Amino acid sequence: MNLILHRIKRKFLSFLYSISFFKLELKNEVFIFVHNEDLIKKCYDNTFFKRLNPHYVFLGMGVIDRLSEDVIISRLLKHNIEQYKFFTAFTGWYSLWKNKKIKTRYITLLEYDVTIDENFNEELNKRMKLDKEIISFLPLSTRDENFIENELWVKDIFNAIKLVYNIDIKSYIHTLSRANKHLLWSSTSNTAFRYDIFVDYMLWFEPLIPFLIESKYSGHAFERSISFYALLYNKQICFVDNVLVHHNLDSHLTQGDNSLC
Repeated sequence: MNLILHRIKRKFLSFLYSISFFKLELKNEVFIFVHNEDLIKKCYDNTFFKRLNPHYVFLGMGVIDRLSEDVIISRLLKHNIEQYKFFTAFTGWYSLWKNKKIKTRYITLLEYDVTIDENFNEELNKRMKLDKEIISFLPLSTRDENFIENELWVKDIFNAIKLVYNIDIKSYIHTLSRANKHLLWSSTSNTAFRYDIFVDYMLWFEPLIPFLIESKYSGHAFERSISFYALLYNKQICFVDNVLVHHNLDSHLTQGDNSLC
């Protein structure tokens, strides 16, 4: 799509979504993404997850014989991209968005392989009451080599952003990092969004999908794209320390020798 037309479409759709924002329930809903029946059982038994009262979203093409009826099965929804397993949790984000499953002003999107502190909900709610746009949990310096220096993880999304938006995102981030040595990125996809910001992010990311679907490293690209979007459009990520650990279990074997995804 022509870049100018895409910008117009995105602004128009974002405007429509922003109107509907005020009709949403003034609360936060938590979605946890899982790709294995046995893992969902473990999640149900997780004391800290129970406190979140989450919705579970089953991703991928695995067996679903023993799932309870309240689990959202992404591949059975009308709009889904579950055939692209390397996108990891993003396929669940896509399904929730495209199938209009979001009914609240805030959403928290978590992967199954996290450990959360008992203060997680309290700390999250504090930031939501302050109307924060994006809330994340594991900040690192944008100068950290795992952000944009691992070519395997970023080359496809760099090319996609250049083709779609005519932006050299690597140079852009280097410029920002030189200007602000304290600049941070979110080193995890586990994120809470205000609804209108989530929608705008999805509208921004959607044209990049065709360039990433065949990449083994599309999950790493997606994870970094949250920070790319925030840095490009001056969206503020509010970081909350010491309430979440992401164990990066690498179920799709895309991390190589690197421990951080």
